[in-house]
Amino acid sequence: IQDCEGFLRRAAIRASLTPDERRELLHGMLLTRSTDNRLKAFFAGGEVRYGEAAFQGKGFRSLGQEAIYACGIRLRRGESYTHAEGWRGDVVAPLIRDLGAALAMKPDAETVRMVLSGQMAKAGPPMNGKDLHIGDLDHGILPAAAPLAISTLTATGMAMAFAREGSGRVALSFIGEG
Repeated sequence: IQDCEGFLRRAAIRASLTPDERRELLHGMLLTRSTDNRLKAFFAGGEVRYGEAAFQGKGFRSLGQEAIYACGIRLRRGESYTHAEGWRGDVVAPLIRDLGAALAMKPDAETVRMVLSGQMAKAGPPMNGKDLHIGDLDHGILPAAAPLAISTLTATGMAMAFAREGSGRVALSFIGEG
């Protein structure tokens, strides 16, 4: 019965997507894949260097997880939720391979640049070259943390705060990568 109910619920969500939402989903999945492919090219081609040597690490790939962009399609996101007192929209707590979730919150060149810079440990927000994680609290993207479950605990605390204030805001977390 639960399997049937789940199937029907997924079918209802699929049927409720507007043509604009479907186009955004496709655009977001393509943006996620192309950003991920660029990261692979940086590392495989030796473009990421430390001194004279090619960087021996690896980029955190999202290959095969592009559809995670869909998680943000109906969240409160975008510039209309940025206020003088801070971010007033929903939040996501992506892990290191959840690139699509971060891009869904702010799908623009600035976010792609942040991802590429973060993966190469370059200076800039949010970690100023000290870590490979990304985040943008001004757009509801919490930086990933190690150990991985910390993001889930942070999002849970935020969801409790949202419930207490009665704002109807959502905190979305991911787990299972470790």
